[in-house]
Amino acid sequence: MHPLALLPFLLLLIPTNARRVQHPNLPHTALMRTRAAEVRQTFEQAFEDYRLYAWGHDELAPLTMRGYDTRNGWGATIVDSMSTMLVMGLDELFLSTLPHLEATNFTSPPKPGTVSVFETIIRYVGGLVSAYELSGKKHQVLIDQAATLAHKLAHAWTEGREENAPRNMPYTWMNFVTNQPETGVVGLATAGTNILEFAKLSKYSGNATFFDLAKRSMDAVLRTTQFRPGLFGEAYSPLLEIVVNDKVSFGPNSDSFYEYLIKYAHMTGNADPVYMDTWLTGVNSAMENMLFKSTVGDWLWLSDWSNRTGYSYQFSHLACYLPGNWLLGARLAHNSTIYRTALSLAESCAHTYSSTPLGIGPESWHYVPVGVEYAAQPYQGSRAAEIYGERGYWTSDASYILRPEVVESMFYAWRITGNPIWQERVWAAFEAVRKHCKAPAGFASLITVETDSPVRKDESESFFYAELMKYFYLTFSDPSVIHLDKYTITTEAHPLLLETEQFDFGPEPAWVVTEVEGDQRVEEGRVDGCGGSGGTGMSQLMMLLDFYVPALERCSATS
Repeated sequence: MHPLALLPFLLLLIPTNARRVQHPNLPHTALMRTRAAEVRQTFEQAFEDYRLYAWGHDELAPLTMRGYDTRNGWGATIVDSMSTMLVMGLDELFLSTLPHLEATNFTSPPKPGTVSVFETIIRYVGGLVSAYELSGKKHQVLIDQAATLAHKLAHAWTEGREENAPRNMPYTWMNFVTNQPETGVVGLATAGTNILEFAKLSKYSGNATFFDLAKRSMDAVLRTTQFRPGLFGEAYSPLLEIVVNDKVSFGPNSDSFYEYLIKYAHMTGNADPVYMDTWLTGVNSAMENMLFKSTVGDWLWLSDWSNRTGYSYQFSHLACYLPGNWLLGARLAHNSTIYRTALSLAESCAHTYSSTPLGIGPESWHYVPVGVEYAAQPYQGSRAAEIYGERGYWTSDASYILRPEVVESMFYAWRITGNPIWQERVWAAFEAVRKHCKAPAGFASLITVETDSPVRKDESESFFYAELMKYFYLTFSDPSVIHLDKYTITTEAHPLLLETEQFDFGPEPAWVVTEVEGDQRVEEGRVDGCGGSGGTGMSQLMMLLDFYVPALERCSATS
C-alpha cells in the first residue's frame, strides 16, 4: 500500500496538540554523572567563597576577596543562586539562605541609588518565584518577598500618565525612596521581559496586577511600528508609547523581548497565539533579511539593522542565546528550517570558544559578509585581519564577564538533538572557565580572551551562579532534571513550571524525534527562511510520515 494511503489512519493516532521539545532518548551515563558531580562541587566551592567573603552583598570581588554591591545591596548572588542549588539537589544549602531572605527589607535598598526594573525582575523576582516552585511551594516567604519587590516596581508603570489613562510601558529606573521612576526612554528588553516572572507571581500571590502590568507592556510594544515584520526598534517612550530608535537587533537592549515571546507561549501552551505568531514572523524576517555568512569559514551570523544607518555586521556573546531559543521555538512550531538554521548558528557561537587561545569566547566580534560589496573589513596587515583570516571573525571586545549564553545554546542543542558533540563542547567550556577564571575566591571575569596568559578582573556577576553553572550542570545531569517539556527557563536561567504540558499548535511531525540527530550546517550559498508554521500542507503531511522533503517547503532564500 502507498504510504499516503495510510495517512488518515495515522492522523487518528496523533494527538492534535502533542508537544515534544526534549529528545526522548537521552542517556544518563556514568561519565555524565561524574561530570555533573564536578560541576556541582565547583559551584559549592564558589558559593562557599561568597559566603565567607561577601555574604549579604550582591557580588564577591574574587581578587580582593570582599563583597561589593551593584544590585542595590539585597544579596543578588544569594537570590540568583537559590534555583541552582535546588536544581543540583543542594537542599540544605538552599535552606541556609532563607534567614537572609526573611530578614531582607526589599522596600528600601541598603545601597543608595535607583533600582533597575529589568535586573530586579529577572534576578530577584524570577529567582524567588523559581525557588518557590522548585522547593515544593513550601516557603511562602519567597512569594511574599517577591510581591513586596513587585509592588514597588509597579510604580515604574505610572509616572506621566493621566489618572484614568492606561499604564502600559514601564520606565527603566525606579527610586524606591520616592516611589518615582526616572523618566526617559525604555529599552525593548526592559519593556518585554516581565511576563514570565509576573505571570507566576500573580498566580501564587493572588494579585493579578503584576501579570496585568507585564501583559500591558508586551501588548503596547506589539502595537508599535515593526521595521520588518515581527521586528521592533530597541527604545521607546513609555509616555507616548512610540518607538524612538529604529535599530533592530537580537543583542543588548532587545534580546530577551524576542526570547520571552516564544517562552511565554511555551509556558502557557500557546493560549494566546499572538506571542508565538509574532516570534515566528520575526524569526522568518531575520532569516530572510539579517542572516549572513562570513567570507572566511562560512560561519553564519545575524546582523543588526537600522533604516537610517543600514546593516552592522557584528554579533555578540549576549546574542548567542539565540540558537537555543530558535531551537526551542522550532520544536514548538514544527519548523525544520528554523531548526537547521539554529543549529548552524549554534555551531558558529561554539566556534568563538574553540578558536580563541583560552577556549572561551569574546564579548563581541565583527565579520565580513558574503556578497556585500562595501562591508567594513579589518585593515590589511593588521592583527585583526590575521585573526579574521584564521577564524572568520575578529574581536571588537575581547573581554569575558562569565556570560552563559554560548553554553546555554549548547545545552539546548544537547537536550533537543541528543547529539553528544554538544556535551563535549560544553565540557571543554567548563574546563576552560575552571582553569582560566578561578580566582583566590570564586571566579573572576577576564580582561581579554586573546592571550595565552589570562588577566583576571576583580568582578563576578551573580549570573555566574544563576546561569553559567546551572547550564553546565544541566548538560550532564539526568535529563529528567528541568525537562524541557515540563519547564521553561527565564532569561536569568530560573526554571518555571509549564502551566500545561499540552501545546496548541497542531500535530507533531515525525521528524521531530527519531534517533540521535546530527548537526546540519546550512547548505553552501543558501540561507532558507520558511514562512508561517513550517511549510506547506503537503510538506507537513510528509513530515508526519517521516518522509521529510525540504524542497516542498515554502521557503524564501538569501545568500
